[in-house]
Amino acid sequence: MSDLIGRYKNVAKWAVALCLVIIGVHGQAQKNFHLKLETNGQELPKRMRVEENFRSTEDRSRTLNALLATLYKEGHLAASIDSLAEEGNSATAYLYVGDRFEWAELRGGNVDQEILSSIRFREKLFYNEELNPDQVAHIYSSILGACEDNGYPFASVRMKDVTIKERSISAELHLEKNALVKVDSVIVRGDCRTAPIYIYNYISVRPGDLYDESNIEKINTRLKELPFLKTDKPYYVLFGEEETKLYLFLSDKKASRFNGIIGVLPDPASGEVTVTGDIQLRLKNAMKHGELIDFNWRKLQTQTQDLKINFNYPYLFNTPFGADLLFKLYKRDTTFIELNAAAGIQYLMRGTDNVRVYVRSKQSNKLGNSNIVSAGLADIDLNYYGVGVSIEQLDYRLNPRKGIKMDLDGAIGNKKVSSDELVDEEIQQNVTRSTQFDLVGSIDQFVPLGGRSTLRFAVKGGWMINDDLYENELYRIGGIKSLRGTDEESIFASAYAIGTVEYRFIYETNANFYLFFDGAYWENQSLDIYLSDTPIGFGVGTSFETKAGIFSLSYALGKQFDAPIQLNAGKVHFGFTSLF
Repeated sequence: MSDLIGRYKNVAKWAVALCLVIIGVHGQAQKNFHLKLETNGQELPKRMRVEENFRSTEDRSRTLNALLATLYKEGHLAASIDSLAEEGNSATAYLYVGDRFEWAELRGGNVDQEILSSIRFREKLFYNEELNPDQVAHIYSSILGACEDNGYPFASVRMKDVTIKERSISAELHLEKNALVKVDSVIVRGDCRTAPIYIYNYISVRPGDLYDESNIEKINTRLKELPFLKTDKPYYVLFGEEETKLYLFLSDKKASRFNGIIGVLPDPASGEVTVTGDIQLRLKNAMKHGELIDFNWRKLQTQTQDLKINFNYPYLFNTPFGADLLFKLYKRDTTFIELNAAAGIQYLMRGTDNVRVYVRSKQSNKLGNSNIVSAGLADIDLNYYGVGVSIEQLDYRLNPRKGIKMDLDGAIGNKKVSSDELVDEEIQQNVTRSTQFDLVGSIDQFVPLGGRSTLRFAVKGGWMINDDLYENELYRIGGIKSLRGTDEESIFASAYAIGTVEYRFIYETNANFYLFFDGAYWENQSLDIYLSDTPIGFGVGTSFETKAGIFSLSYALGKQFDAPIQLNAGKVHFGFTSLF
């Protein structure tokens, strides 16, 4: 036994010794090449420090090249490595630092003043100032960029009349624009039936336009954002002696869709089940001009229906402006009916982003016997004037993993109210006029996690500002599209905010599983008694794709006021999306 222990001790000693040798050799191999600088009495700038030991001769060479680049940047334009003496793993570099040059002046020369102003070039900035080659390179690049964006893709720039006196340099810029280039034609190849005029306007490159490098470089990105077109392969530009042609390779993609949602809502009082419906027909690019026709019908509760029709036509008369029309009818059982009609003009920006101005008429009238005073209801006539902005930058609209979507609206309106008052036991009608503000918006942010997961953070809200509000003009929130776990549009609010946190696991292109939590605050100032609440909703859901379309299923629980969460009051929602 003692002999065995002794053998193990010897083996351990040899193993330790071997490890020490390996570590020592590895340490030597890490930095086994040395460098010494000889500057012949010249001093390097104080901020510069050069390593003395390197892992390889390549690292040593890269360090010397970086040293020269830094000296040039510091204005030592004559700096050089005069020689390199190598002996074994050691080397001595003989460095000439040279004087530090400065500008005496740099003049704009023949460069257009418009270009100089756009790149913020000022001659006075170069009087007796330090010379920085990076700054000169930036000026060159900016001038060439301005030329490329204005029809001169083959422009060149250099310095002219260069004078060196002692350590000062005087020079002026000299620009040669060369040939003026126009995009004579935009040729679309592939299975694409979308009107060419729409594509020209969308990518901001039209036949006859001056060549614009900035717009050309964005073509693939912009086309990728269109839901009804796909890029078969990257574009290319063919420069000829007489003509310049832009080639696009596109094919149509399904973007129109049919959505159907069925909701099963148990009535807490009677125990009966009410089936609700939400049907949407969304035709995108059906007429091949990038237009949108959106038809949405909903039956939210018994005897309650909602109809919305929206028509949008972009690039009217070959301009970046588009038309937007809306009609909406809402009937609330036997209580009131509401009509909305709007017409707007959009200014189209990148992708589907837009800024819009609009006018909107809103009428809400009581139903039933006018001789009976309806508390909180009135006949309301509103004429709104508003402005809005929409931004959408999602990686995939139907099942995004990253990106942002934002829609904001603000409007001011003239309001006329006809309400019933009981005076001396007789009903009299009272008419008032006022100004009302309406602010609504929503923001969705998708933050990708590792693998196929993503987090969705969303907030939406609205705020009506007026001292004389009535129930039949308020926002109606609740349900699958706003606050899950509550009845569809069961909450009347003059102001509300809903925040959402949602985890999604994306297991296929059009399929996901998600967990969600919705938290809200709302208030109702239309009643004599102020009312507010902070309801919540939470649950699970999934979407999956079949040959017929995309199905979705969710289950949500909710809590309002001080009522406890009831499992038997859960909301089950079925959804269906068909692309065509």
